[in-house]
Amino acid sequence: MLFAAAIASPVALAPNAASAEGLFDFLFGGSEKPQARQASPQASFFADPFGTSPQPAAPPRKQPMLSTELPIAALTYMPASSNLYSLLEMMQADMEKWSALEGSPEDVEAIMATDIAQRCDGLEDDDTLDPIWDFREVYTRFKAAAVQSLHDRSAHWLQSVVSGKEVIGSWSIARCDNQLNVVSHPPAFLSAGDKGQLEAVQRMIEEQRVSLVEEVRRDKAYAWLHAMEAELTAQSPLARDACEQCLYTLRHPPAFIQAAEIASVKILEEQLTRRIDTLDVSALLERIHQLQPSLRRELLQDLQQAFPEDFAHP
Repeated sequence: MLFAAAIASPVALAPNAASAEGLFDFLFGGSEKPQARQASPQASFFADPFGTSPQPAAPPRKQPMLSTELPIAALTYMPASSNLYSLLEMMQADMEKWSALEGSPEDVEAIMATDIAQRCDGLEDDDTLDPIWDFREVYTRFKAAAVQSLHDRSAHWLQSVVSGKEVIGSWSIARCDNQLNVVSHPPAFLSAGDKGQLEAVQRMIEEQRVSLVEEVRRDKAYAWLHAMEAELTAQSPLARDACEQCLYTLRHPPAFIQAAEIASVKILEEQLTRRIDTLDVSALLERIHQLQPSLRRELLQDLQQAFPEDFAHP
């Protein structure tokens, strides 16, 4: 968590000036470190053999200022009863809570902005507090760092799953299915802008998959039609049962035969129907040849009465 690395140790060891320095460096960007005191040059023994010359006075000690630039050394002399430690503990609890928030950068930023406003309004209304820095500035800086961290995390995840259109165009159906499973379950920390890019990539993957599925279906349809044509060509003129079976298959095609192939199916169906009719006529003529002459003449008269227009124009 953001706070755990930057503030947990300084708060736990607040009486120690070096530990507290990490907290102030995070909150305020660092503070001026006191210049090391330079040792005064030793006077010459011959110039002042008895030490009677006055020594230069030590520079006055700089007093801490109650501001965001409070010197770190002031914490060493801060009594334990001071409200500074309670304020630091409060800030630690707030920042740890905000660091644990889940959601997009926009959602987390909105939640933190509301919480920060409520917290700072309460602190400003508390007359018992004498804050030594601007809580709104501190919390706002923390919010900006937390939100930016989520944006960076979102961008990193997006780069790991996004591919260009040319790359996606070379994928197989299995690869498309695998990648669609990834992009259709994005992490909660994905930003709104990255979600828009992810949706565009998802559409490209879906289009590639649809294209591949259609290609597979079309290949199966062409193979089926070719097999039906070969079967019709191989049928014997007298194999009526086989023709009937093929005709039933053509009238009940598989699901992968769609509108684009229906016209070809109809052509095969018409060819097969004509073949069956030819087989029926052949069988009928064979049967007529087997009739007695009197029955053939009677049949001819019946046909002339039933179809007079056919016999009017020989």
